[in-house]
Amino acid sequence: MGSFLALVIIILVALLLVKLGASALQLTGMSKPVSLFQASSAFLGVM
Repeated sequence: MGSFLALVIIILVALLLVKLGASALQLTGMSKPVSLFQASSAFLGVM
């Protein structure tokens, strides 16, 4: 049970970080779908 809870917390923190990065990119004038894609790519290290 503890490992499942840790996994859920890690996933939620990762999603929160991507959402925060997308919000920061939207402040620069980027559209919402593009900013979400860019933030998730940056978080995962995908080029």
